[in-house]
Amino acid sequence: MGRLLGRMAMRIGIGALVLVCMTLLSEQVLATETQIGARGFAPERVYDVGDVDAVNLFNGGLTLTVPIGQSYPLSPSFSYGLTLVYNSNVWDLQTVINAQQEEEFFPVPNAISNAGLGWTLTLGMLFPPESGPENDTMHWMYVGPDGQSHHFYDELHGNIGCGGCDDGAIDTQYTRDNSFIRMRPVGTTLELDFPSDTTHVFTNYGTETTPFWLLDQIRDPHGNFLEINYSFPSLDWELVDSLGRRHWVRFALEPELGVIVTSVELAAFEDTLGATNPSSDYTFEYGAAPAPIPRCYRNTENERGSAI
Repeated sequence: MGRLLGRMAMRIGIGALVLVCMTLLSEQVLATETQIGARGFAPERVYDVGDVDAVNLFNGGLTLTVPIGQSYPLSPSFSYGLTLVYNSNVWDLQTVINAQQEEEFFPVPNAISNAGLGWTLTLGMLFPPESGPENDTMHWMYVGPDGQSHHFYDELHGNIGCGGCDDGAIDTQYTRDNSFIRMRPVGTTLELDFPSDTTHVFTNYGTETTPFWLLDQIRDPHGNFLEINYSFPSLDWELVDSLGRRHWVRFALEPELGVIVTSVELAAFEDTLGATNPSSDYTFEYGAAPAPIPRCYRNTENERGSAI
């Protein structure tokens, strides 16, 4: 009996070890797939950095950062500014079921680009789970000004799980990519707490079935803030900070390009003539929309990943 129990314990131990190894392997595969298509900057990755560009040495991704105007300080530890960011990973894969009930992947331009293919101007975006081409995962996702995506989980550490999407409830959640962002519900808003001691407040301007979360405010614990007011349906931004400075970002809806930035008007210092509300203006111009690229990839049990 003792030997039988010993063999059973050994088998259980081996089975548990195999399960742990399989779990760790699945997490490593998911992490590797995420890094292959990663955009923006992450502290745990290695980059070759130039004056305005940086190359991710893991996936070869190129990131360009172009400041739009100056940085506006609100305190010694809190300032803000607008930055135009380019990421060379410009394609997302869209899954379609064809007539043969097979999955086909079609490359489409990255859905969050709003200043040309691969170019983004944002102060931060938030997308619910499975909310469309912007986020087809089962986790809440925050996209920072550098274009990097951060996914939220119910626990800061632990197995990969579904971040609060089982029952539709929104609880306090955390990122696990060394960005250390915490998301928590406050009334009808969602607040994201950053290690920089700033809080980003998002409000749902859509409906419960068709959510549309927009950034309303960035603040620190000392009363300094930046508020973002929106004009509908144009989605123009009016930026107002705690020192009374105002800026505007104008948008237009193009049939082929979607919602794109058309101009930025930033508060500037008064000139020698004492002009009131002087501004520094930037205008965005776009060429013709590119023609579709006819390529797709079939995903079946027999032809996984084969090009057609």
